[in-house]
Amino acid sequence: MKTLQKTLNFIFQCLWFAIKGLIPRKIGAGDKIIHYAPRLVVQLMLSYLVGGPRLFLFGDSNSEVMSRLKVMIGFDVVAISGGIGGSRLDQWVDFFETWIGKLVLWLVGDAETVCNLGGNNALHRKMKTVPESARELHAIRPDAWIILIPPIHFDFFSILVQPKQLRKDIEKINKELRKEYKPRVIDPEPLVDKDENGEPDPGSLKDAVHYADRLVFEIQTVIELTALAEVDR
Repeated sequence: MKTLQKTLNFIFQCLWFAIKGLIPRKIGAGDKIIHYAPRLVVQLMLSYLVGGPRLFLFGDSNSEVMSRLKVMIGFDVVAISGGIGGSRLDQWVDFFETWIGKLVLWLVGDAETVCNLGGNNALHRKMKTVPESARELHAIRPDAWIILIPPIHFDFFSILVQPKQLRKDIEKINKELRKEYKPRVIDPEPLVDKDENGEPDPGSLKDAVHYADRLVFEIQTVIELTALAEVDR
């Protein structure tokens, strides 16, 4: 069964990445998730050619970094990559309340869900929305897993917010997400900060916030061992 699922995912990913560029990444102005929906809807519909999705990844840019053929073909089940760089918790809640968002949820069905969100709430200074948005998003997908915000290079964003304040805000968001999603929590900190000094290890991030390729594959392995552990493969 595992070999079959892996083969189906390989076929699906090759099909998807062959046509992905034909679909606009974004339509319309603004930063609403609905403007990015066409690729997500088409990707989900295409997955039903091989039986439908078994894994749904969505969230911000640290989810979007997985949206590459060399990563997605590595999953053992048919996997959907729905990361949108710059997106926040509250934006996804708003999206899932639209008719297109509800269509997406219907197409996702009972696929295991892993979201990677929260960092942009700190960067965009949308901290007040975090507790309510975390609860609402969890209520929409009660069995979902959350990937916490990894340690980042805080000084890089000093023009937007003081590094100490940003660190404090991210710790607050992670605490809220951990409380809401426990025990379905994936913490990337042990992978990003192995020496436990509160800063990303050299080479763990490719820039200020995004996982380096090595970390992307390590996160993928963690997803396989946690979120997909009980999936029939």
